[in-house]
Amino acid sequence: MEYVVLARSCRPQKFGEVVGQDHVVTTLRNAIRMNRAAHAYLFSGPRGTGKTTVARIMAKALNCSERETEEPCDQCASCREIRDGVSIDVREIDGASNRGIDEIRELKENIRFAPVSSLYKIYIIDEVHMLTKEAFNALLKTLEEPPPHVIFMFATTEIHRVPPTILSRCQHFDFNRISIRQITENLAAIAEKLNISISPRGLALIAQAGAGSLRDAQSLFDQVISYAGETIADGDIEAVLGITDRGYILDLLQAVLDGRAGACLEIVNDMYYAGEDIRRFYQTFTRALMGLLTACVSKNDELLEEFTEDERRELRRRAETVPAEAVERLLGMLLAGDEDMRRASDSRLQFEYLLVKMATLEPIIPVDEMINRLEALESRLRSGGSRGRTAPARPEAPGKTPGPEEPPPPVEEPVEQEDVTGEDRLWKLFRKRLKQENPILFSKMSEGILLAAGEGIIKIGFPQGFVFLDNLREPAALELMSRVASECAGSEVRVRIEEMNGRNKGNGVNGNADGKRPLEEIKSEALRHPMVQKVLDTFEGAEVRDVRIKEERSRS
Repeated sequence: MEYVVLARSCRPQKFGEVVGQDHVVTTLRNAIRMNRAAHAYLFSGPRGTGKTTVARIMAKALNCSERETEEPCDQCASCREIRDGVSIDVREIDGASNRGIDEIRELKENIRFAPVSSLYKIYIIDEVHMLTKEAFNALLKTLEEPPPHVIFMFATTEIHRVPPTILSRCQHFDFNRISIRQITENLAAIAEKLNISISPRGLALIAQAGAGSLRDAQSLFDQVISYAGETIADGDIEAVLGITDRGYILDLLQAVLDGRAGACLEIVNDMYYAGEDIRRFYQTFTRALMGLLTACVSKNDELLEEFTEDERRELRRRAETVPAEAVERLLGMLLAGDEDMRRASDSRLQFEYLLVKMATLEPIIPVDEMINRLEALESRLRSGGSRGRTAPARPEAPGKTPGPEEPPPPVEEPVEQEDVTGEDRLWKLFRKRLKQENPILFSKMSEGILLAAGEGIIKIGFPQGFVFLDNLREPAALELMSRVASECAGSEVRVRIEEMNGRNKGNGVNGNADGKRPLEEIKSEALRHPMVQKVLDTFEGAEVRDVRIKEERSRS
């Protein structure tokens, strides 16, 4: 007897046997039960996901003479003819080889005749996107108003190539890729039926190689059985499919994370002489690193179903010891180097260079820690800038005298207790505390000029059109600044943000037309200039002794 490959012999014959397309099957079964079958269907999706299979089952269900439910009986003459591909009333047409207008015209002539022995005459056109523009146009009118005894079923892997005019005349169903778990379960059922001995890991490897296509996975399983017989070892599967040894992948991953560049080169060398393909290894390693990043940011194991159970546990374990930011940076380097790997004349050299670069990266310092380090450095610089100033000694415990070589204990900087009676001192303390509380908000406010401080209010002025003016006027920002100001003053203080529209410009304080401003106002404004404030904040103990006005020379 002629052998029939698994992809054909294990093809579903009823709706209940279809794998991974519940949303499509449920809708079609309800349409049959309610007698609401459409005159045209369009099934789209990746290859090997059941588009043509579902079209055949639908055709059998519509024409089944013994059907009692939505399922075809698969035993009557009509079901057997459709299953064997010899039905006169159900025609399967290859869109790639029957794509011209002449074939469509012939089809239009044939649909006028009633079915011979079935209820419906059904046309299944596979890869319908291959039809020419003229063929699609010739089909439009017939597709919109076909005879009541005709039903069209189209299948395509490239839905974007089907004209919108065709899409609008069909009920469209989008088929999903089949999950690795569902493919594994299907292969396990086939193995049990055929008395094939294979490990769960071996089934998972074949399912992964199928890449969401059940038909491809079944074809690969057929190939593995032909190679290894009824007892299949994991090594047989790796040999047939050319799968990279996962041991190399996990060892290399750990070597990169540990920063052991030499070990990375040794692993690549062993892998190379074991006959592994460098470019395939590169892609597998990239997927493994993406799996580690997924384990770092999500607890959902369904996102890691392309890995075996042991590999998932290993990725989860390693995700607990490495920050997601570090894995993200390494994965970015691999993705950025993908094009270089494809174009490299020596792929091994390119891969080794990239691995050494990844393994010798400086560790990532978290942002919070970086800010703390910068603030500590700023504090030390300020302390070092004061001449002859020493840190106050901490009182020693009774009876203990420091040794001559014993370093003095670290001195914690006391919280600065400043007299906040004057508006300038309140302003200085407010700026310092706000910088510690919220550096980002302080950077936006630091260009402001103190206009007034007193009676429970701090007014801060900004030039007209200042870029951060709207941000500073937001309720959250004002609330934060007011709270900080209140803590500095020891009483309730509200911060107000004002826009300076050229105050006193072009006119004296007493209405003089000469445009000269009072000397005291000019000095006060100079003292509040942002650059002066930055100098005073940076160099502790600095003060302004005098403000001199540069007189303009009269022009002759």
